[in-house]
Amino acid sequence: MTETIGMHLKPQFAPMAEMFGRALADADGRVQNASLRSLGQLLSYLADEDEVEAFSGLIPGVIGVADSCRKRSDEDTVSTTLDFLYDLSFCPNPTVVAHTTSIVLFCLECIRDSNLEMQVRDSAALVIATQAESKPKTFGKDSALLSNVLDTLFGLVRIAREFGS
Repeated sequence: MTETIGMHLKPQFAPMAEMFGRALADADGRVQNASLRSLGQLLSYLADEDEVEAFSGLIPGVIGVADSCRKRSDEDTVSTTLDFLYDLSFCPNPTVVAHTTSIVLFCLECIRDSNLEMQVRDSAALVIATQAESKPKTFGKDSALLSNVLDTLFGLVRIAREFGS
């Protein structure tokens, strides 16, 4: 329903953000996953709107839940998360841009995780490439992040060469 009524929910964004925050921190993984999926749809819808700011503070919680899902091989939830992180890659809002490093680091973990299907790992690589393309100044200023990305890429090349031999 987000696509249809999203902008009519504007007055409710603050309480909704609080509700999503509580759900992301819930002890029940099913509640966390449901929150992540719903929040993802809303964030994808708001990615190019100023109102995304109301939810940007939830990005660390989103990444935490998605990383827990990655560790237990819940590929559907990880894939859903990567889809809306991709949408957020185009978002110029400074409160979202502030999370570039944590988004890229999560995606690098997904790429390195050989337990994930190649399609999920490719989605993570796409998020990183889109972040680099759409936010080159932010991405380029963090030499440790760039080094981490390059190390991961070279590691994948090394594995591919060994596999091909």
